[in-house]
Amino acid sequence: MELSGDGAEVLRYLQDAGEAFLIDACASGAAPGAIHRFDAAREPLPQIAFSLSSHGFGAGEAIGLARALGVLPKRCIVYAIEGRSYALGASLSAPVLAAVHKVAERLAGEIGKEALEPAF
Repeated sequence: MELSGDGAEVLRYLQDAGEAFLIDACASGAAPGAIHRFDAAREPLPQIAFSLSSHGFGAGEAIGLARALGVLPKRCIVYAIEGRSYALGASLSAPVLAAVHKVAERLAGEIGKEALEPAF
């Protein structure tokens, strides 16, 4: 399902999920289109990658709160794609669009399976 990125909305879906796979944009300083994969059920998300949110309470904060409340799914995988431009209405750059397709392919093989850490 596609969510707006509002943390309250993300939290609402996380608390009822058996497992969750989230895809979000990030800004860690890596090259545009870089793909990061985090197992949020095992460890907190790196704050530097998820500090950009126009919502104030975004997906990263929702995952942290779900963990604190004990409602984080036992399997919670986060794919973060490094963005190029975060301007309102900006279209996806070619490297970011290519990364979106790669993440979709990886998710197709990972959802519903106990996945091994992929080598990126």
